[in-house]
Amino acid sequence: MRVLVTGGAGFIGSHLTDALLARGDEGSVIDDLSAGRSARVSERATLHKLSVTDAAPLQAVISQGRPDLICHLAAQIDVRASVAAPASDARANVVGTVNVLEAARMVDARVLFCSSGGALYGRDAPIPSMEDVLPLPESPYGTAKYCAEQYVGLYNRLHGTSHSVLRLANVYGPRQDPTGESGVITIFCARLLAGQRPTTARRPATTCTWATWSPRSSPRPATAGQVPGISAPASRSACLTWPA
Repeated sequence: MRVLVTGGAGFIGSHLTDALLARGDEGSVIDDLSAGRSARVSERATLHKLSVTDAAPLQAVISQGRPDLICHLAAQIDVRASVAAPASDARANVVGTVNVLEAARMVDARVLFCSSGGALYGRDAPIPSMEDVLPLPESPYGTAKYCAEQYVGLYNRLHGTSHSVLRLANVYGPRQDPTGESGVITIFCARLLAGQRPTTARRPATTCTWATWSPRSSPRPATAGQVPGISAPASRSACLTWPA
């Protein structure tokens, strides 16, 4: 299978690319390297340095490579940045996704869209949050991701495609940037390795679900049109609680 991974130079995308290559697929990567690193991309995968917000070059690459599957992970992932510049966030996460869907339609490729998890549901959502819980995002980032999901569903209804959505929770593991806002496990580990004490804040009892990416994990696309409320392809998960 020919598979294209957008955001394939990122933390999760590079692991996904490695897993696809390991099982014998032909892999290629699109990444603008604004957050990703070219060193993460396997030499066996072709890296195209461009942004999914640039529709014309994106369509040219996809038309030339004609992938069977596009795993769309390219995104603006900083919640604080989305609050400071919501239009830029929407350009990356909404318009970028529409560009991918349009380019995929031209070559009859299936799209597997990696969305967000907790950012969609809001603070009052039940735990665990199933896929039928009404999303009430409280940030431009969460709103943009939910909007992108709706476009995926729209294309399935409008064009008869069989695209799928995965809602990933807080993923952690090798290659994650410890300076990121959501990388609390990686941040804790980095501080411990440096001989420093992790910083914690006391708050009312809360439960969070985490997933760790493992190179042994295999991507499992959902049934067409479904939006599964899963954490991520993971080797293990942990539940963290903060006492009141």
